[in-house]
Amino acid sequence: MQRFLPEGTFRALVEAALVHHLDQHPQEWRYCTTPDCKQIYRRRSMQAALQCPSCFSTICPACDKEAHEGMTCEERRILKDPAEQQRLTEELAKEFGYKNCPQCDVLIEKTEGCNHMTCKCGAHICWSCMAVSDDRGPFNGNTIYVHMNTVHGNIYDQAPVGIDLGDVQNRQFVAEQADELARIERERIAAQQGARGQWRFQDHDAAGFHIAHAGPAQPQLQNVHNRLDQNERMRLVEENRRRLVEEENRRRQQLAEAEARRHRIAFEQRITRQRMENEELLARARAVQQRRDAEDRSWGCVLM
Repeated sequence: MQRFLPEGTFRALVEAALVHHLDQHPQEWRYCTTPDCKQIYRRRSMQAALQCPSCFSTICPACDKEAHEGMTCEERRILKDPAEQQRLTEELAKEFGYKNCPQCDVLIEKTEGCNHMTCKCGAHICWSCMAVSDDRGPFNGNTIYVHMNTVHGNIYDQAPVGIDLGDVQNRQFVAEQADELARIERERIAAQQGARGQWRFQDHDAAGFHIAHAGPAQPQLQNVHNRLDQNERMRLVEENRRRLVEEENRRRQQLAEAEARRHRIAFEQRITRQRMENEELLARARAVQQRRDAEDRSWGCVLM
């Protein structure tokens, strides 16, 4: 055929046949990755850099990307893909139990205690749903507990030692306790009002009323004083109990924050080491590439 066709026609025919063959076998043959470069190369499973004899770019014939000696194709893909790096970081954070603060995006960790988390940015966070506010505005140290009890039914995922989560979750129990406290408060107010009435009675008697009216009131007045003393003792006991609970909660929160800082530092150090290793791999690959740029490479097949 070459003898009977003009040279230009024959070359055009050969190129057309070759292009058709390349289009039909994309898994075996690829064009150079440089735009407008017409060189082709045979794909290989082995990761060995090839250098284009026309544009001198280096290519990995296994993944069809720029050469990455010193790294596998998968390592190179992760290194060049920020989204993949972010996904791996999120998987690692999930494995270690970290979450991102909804307000400043810093990693935080819950080690123990209730689901009230406080970030260094000042946000009060519900660990169950990661909310930092509701329709009333941003949470503070008090309103977040209202949110946790109202929305989630309790302030714990798991009850700490010494706390009966069944009672915390039992709304009937909570209601009964509230009714009892309300009853005690009503009795205290009634006792105070009764005492004031008796004192007014004694003042009138001293001003000229019959002294016999004050005599029978003395035992009743003593009972009022006794009830006042009892209510005052109950109030002091309740205040002391609340103070101890608040101190214990603060202590647990401080321990949890210290433990979270320790885990966060360890996690950040691990991420830093991984980043440094990736940078070292990339630098080593670049050094190998620069060293081989001056060497002759076997390209495989060349289409001039």
